[in-house]
Amino acid sequence: MGHFFRAETDGYVFKAMSPIHIITLITLVFGIIAIIYLYKNNRNLLKPISKFLFIALIIEQISLYAWYFFVLGFDPVQALPLYSCRIAMLSIIFGKLLKSDSLLLFGGYFGFPGGVIALAYPYLDAYSFPHLTNFTFFLGHLLLTWLCTIILLEKKEQKKQLKGMLIWVHVFFIITYFVDINYGANYAYLLWSPIMTSTFAKIPHFLYIALIYFVYVVILLLTHLGFKKLRSLRDTNREAFNNIF
Repeated sequence: MGHFFRAETDGYVFKAMSPIHIITLITLVFGIIAIIYLYKNNRNLLKPISKFLFIALIIEQISLYAWYFFVLGFDPVQALPLYSCRIAMLSIIFGKLLKSDSLLLFGGYFGFPGGVIALAYPYLDAYSFPHLTNFTFFLGHLLLTWLCTIILLEKKEQKKQLKGMLIWVHVFFIITYFVDINYGANYAYLLWSPIMTSTFAKIPHFLYIALIYFVYVVILLLTHLGFKKLRSLRDTNREAFNNIF
């Protein structure tokens, strides 16, 4: 049991496109398609599914942060919720508890693309399997992406909320960059990229930051347009939707 919760890293690097990675990606896509199908054909089932995913996410988050606090002793380089997915998870949890659509939508827009990208290009802590962080990474991002899919299908954002989220992107970047440069962290990968590291290292840092910011905004807008289209499909006849799948 102590091995599962150990604090000392061992230099482990997760291998992309390994069998476990491929299985995870298949599970992710299957879950998204299943949720969209239920949204179009049997929305009543989404409520208990959403409740189950939400409870599982809370358990996953409590487990992870308990480990950060009691095992690592709260290291600000690793434990702060300044990755987009971590912010999204907490936004969804508090959005549900406080019945705030704005928090839910913020979590949805940050969490859906964040979860997909994180699982497509996994960057795990350097702990060999089995370790708590291995499981919280994959399980947490799966739960997040599926919950975000439900939220963005069910909740129709207003223009004011979309503008608010774009403003929060600015705030998120400023706070995160300040923390990164003061603690030597790399939240939101604002100091260096975990993929194509040597290539991005050749770019002047201010251009790298501008590129990351641009990608965030574009992904947010594409997510908005994609789910707006999916919601509109519900108004078409069921046969037309089934032909998509």
